Order: sequence, then structure tokens, then C-alpha cells
Amino acid sequence: MYNNIGTVFCQMNDFSNVCLYYEKSLAIKKKILPLNHPSLASTFNNLAEISFKRGDYEDALRQFLEVLHIDLRTLPPYHTSLANTYHNIGFIQMEQKHYVQALENITKALDIAKKSNHPDMHE
Repeated sequence: MYNNIGTVFCQMNDFSNVCLYYEKSLAIKKKILPLNHPSLASTFNNLAEISFKRGDYEDALRQFLEVLHIDLRTLPPYHTSLANTYHNIGFIQMEQKHYVQALENITKALDIAKKSNHPDMHE
């Protein structure tokens, strides 16, 4: 429920309350779910997106790396969510002007998307 309340605040662009409710959701999930549960990845992803919108690229990257950590343990190697996570990490690295790492992660995203039959990859 806290996650849903956070999402409402996100729609209202009230980022301080978004973070408050997403953090409450994350704290509860960490207590009751395994550390590699997809629901944790979803909440980390939400927090990363808010950090990105606020221009806090370091925190966004940290949160997306948490998502990647879970994705690598729970998803098939060519899952579109994994491609999205690599893309998000690469995009942040591009914003940080870490171009070599950005290119590496965005290329990983592309490779995964191609192998997953992602609709954006159809020619």
C-alpha cells in the first residue's frame, strides 16, 4: 500500500513524499521478503526513477545497481526487464559523462533486447 501511495505522490510531482512512501514500502519488503524478490527490485526501480528525476544521478545509479543485482539472480538472461535495467544504468552513466561505461551497458541492453524478441528490435 505504501508503494501505491508513493505512486500517487509521484503523479503529483511531490517527490519528498514519494521517497518517504517508497522507502517505507522498501523497509517492510526487506523485513518480509527474500533479498532477491522481484518486488524489491520494483521498489528500488521506483526509487531510482525518482532520484533520476531529482537529478541525483549517484543515488539513481545506486538504486538501479540494486535492481540489476536482483535481476541477474531472478530473471532469465534475455529478459526484457534486464535489458531495461542495463539501459537505465547506461543512461545515467551517459548523464554523468562516463561514456565508456554507458556504451558498455547500453550495448548489453541492446544485445539482450535483440535476443529477447523485444518489439523495438523488429525490422
